[in-house]
Amino acid sequence: MKLLIGQTVAGLALLAVACGSDATAPDQRSAIGSYHLKSVNGAALPFLSAQSGTVKTEITSEAITLNGDGTFSDVETLRTTNGSAIATTQFGSVGAYQSPDAPTAFTETSPNTFAFAGSVSKNTLTVVYPSGNVFVYVR
Repeated sequence: MKLLIGQTVAGLALLAVACGSDATAPDQRSAIGSYHLKSVNGAALPFLSAQSGTVKTEITSEAITLNGDGTFSDVETLRTTNGSAIATTQFGSVGAYQSPDAPTAFTETSPNTFAFAGSVSKNTLTVVYPSGNVFVYVR
């Protein structure tokens, strides 16, 4: 009888553990990490982000890091060409995201404040900015 009670308790404990986790729920921690810009609107980098006369600014690289505390950081490398003069600068921003589940609501908090949407699927982060441009990042 003691053996039967022990087996029953062990079986119930295993059942509770198995039923306590939802195997179909996405693992939110799997989205945490750094994603590097691969394309904008389906085209490879560099991406022409602004142009006025002979002055043009292009994004040559960008990385977004999703942190486990619901914050993100973004570092973008820009190349500005003015005639024959070329300058490269880096621009950083930080903010928060609501969830790494699809869709994800991002809010940049510094240096500017604006919201944008994105989604994570396996090793790809897809972001749709307010301009309508679709940026695809990969790990």
